[in-house]
Amino acid sequence: MWKVNHLWASARSHALLLAKYRCVECGVKGPLEVNHIRPLRGEGYGPSCRHHQDNLTVLCVPHHLEVTLEQKRTWEA
Repeated sequence: MWKVNHLWASARSHALLLAKYRCVECGVKGPLEVNHIRPLRGEGYGPSCRHHQDNLTVLCVPHHLEVTLEQKRTWEA
């Protein structure tokens, strides 16, 4: 389980599998992106506890853009 919680490629793949390859907001099947709920904020994608499954969510591109813009607004505030 260490890989699926600390290595980005494994964490991303596992998150998609858990979400059954669907956006958690609208159920669309793709294209999909895996978003960090608590943003990385420039920390990069190396081994990290930020990749834990409870910090990841699967979103379609429009929902990912929406969430990312809100995260950026909150971060800059």
